[in-house]
This record gives sequence, C-alpha cells and structure tokens, in this order.
Amino acid sequence: MWLGVNLQEGQGIPPDDTQAAFWFRKAAEQGNSNAEYMLGNLYLNGVGVPKDETQAVFWYRKGVEQDDAEAQDALGEIYDSGRGVSRDYAEAALWYRKAAEQDDSDAQDSLGNCTTRGKVCPRMMRKRQLGFARLLSRVTPGRNTTSGVCTSGPWCAQGLREAYFGLM
Repeated sequence: MWLGVNLQEGQGIPPDDTQAAFWFRKAAEQGNSNAEYMLGNLYLNGVGVPKDETQAVFWYRKGVEQDDAEAQDALGEIYDSGRGVSRDYAEAALWYRKAAEQDDSDAQDSLGNCTTRGKVCPRMMRKRQLGFARLLSRVTPGRNTTSGVCTSGPWCAQGLREAYFGLM
C-alpha cells in the first residue's frame, strides 16, 4: 500500500502512476480498505489505469464494506454527481452521513454545504436545515456549520432532509 503512495507522489522514487495502481491493487485484493479507496480514485480519474467509473464504484464499495470513511465520502460524491451510477441525492446523503459520523471533515462539509443547482428549497425546510447544522456542529465540536446551510438546490429537498432525520 505505502509503496503505491510513494510511487504516486514521487516520494523518494520517481513518480509512476501505473506502478502505483499495481501496488494499490495488490493491497486492495488483500482487503486493505485504504488501498481500495485509492484504487477507486485512480479508476475514477483514469490515473495509472484506464478511466472506468464502474470500477471506481466497485472499489469504493469494497472500502465501504469495511466502514472506511474516505470510501463512504467518495461514494457519496459518486451519487451526488451521478458518475458511474444514477444520480441519487438521498443515497449521497446516506454515505456522506456515515462518513461524517466518523468525523470525516470532507463528508461533514458535503453534508452541510449544499451546492446550488437552480432549485429553491421550500421555506419549511429552513428550520430543519438550521437544526441539522446545529446537530452537525455537535458531531465536530467547535466547527461552524451554520454558514454552510443550503438555501437552494435539490439537495435541500431530497438529500438534506434524509440526512437530518437520519441523524436524529
């Protein structure tokens, strides 16, 4: 696994993404969840391997089976963007929430900060969003999440509601 990281980042040896992918695969096939996550990233971006979003999802799911927070966050991003799967905001929220519960700050940001997608949140959701932001700030003490409460986008209507009620 660490040889793959060194090869990918060029730490002490010349960078070689193909060899990094080879070593990540070796470790992933032995059940290393971090390597499964890293291999998923390589497939998602076509680095050292042919770009293959289906393979990326496969390797992220292997990491998720072991409760790997980075893999959970990545799978949330996959469902949020619809890369390799049908876009599903509720499913994205589920995986962001699981990673956020393990103190993954990227997942907490993704869950608390909605991207604008051109649809306006129903007004009745505002109160629940603020409640969710307070709840999320308890997950990571000292973190100000109220500034990231979404005000528009399908996340508010589809994903954030499930995330909020799922954490209750």
